[in-house]
Amino acid sequence: DEAYIEFANYQSLAKLVPQYENLVVLRTFSKAYGLGGLRVGYGIMPKDIRNVLVSIKQPYNVNIAGQKAALSALSSPLVDPRITETKKIRDWFISQLKVLQNQFKNFWIHPSEACYVLLTFESGEIPKNLYKFLYSKGILVRYYSSSDMINNLRISISLQKNMVKVIEEIKLFLKGGN
Repeated sequence: DEAYIEFANYQSLAKLVPQYENLVVLRTFSKAYGLGGLRVGYGIMPKDIRNVLVSIKQPYNVNIAGQKAALSALSSPLVDPRITETKKIRDWFISQLKVLQNQFKNFWIHPSEACYVLLTFESGEIPKNLYKFLYSKGILVRYYSSSDMINNLRISISLQKNMVKVIEEIKLFLKGGN
């Protein structure tokens, strides 16, 4: 699954597909290309696997709007600079989180090669309260209520000015003793 490959600092495994009869590389236009609502993606796979999948897929499984948008996205001169900027903002955001982590020591930052950052807190109440706090400030993040992820919060990378506000609000929250 290479959904976030454009944000990663490693190469696609697609070139290895001819060497392995069971390797399938999946890609999406949802993340780097911003076409999530159109549900467009593709797979790179050996011919035998492709033939099986084609025989069972629904006809017209990607609508014309999705097809046109994906083709346009592939040739858009705006995509690569936006990806570069997002990676730069992500790295800056992580550096700012590390400053807060050193100061408050109640959360961990997972390494990120995507367009989001995952934080793990020492207790499940902290991300729940931080989620509510950020929501009250107009900042939407992903809170997980399932028992295996309850200590986590996922923050998507946005524009620099938005991420500055996120850092400011997280700092304010943590200073409040939460």
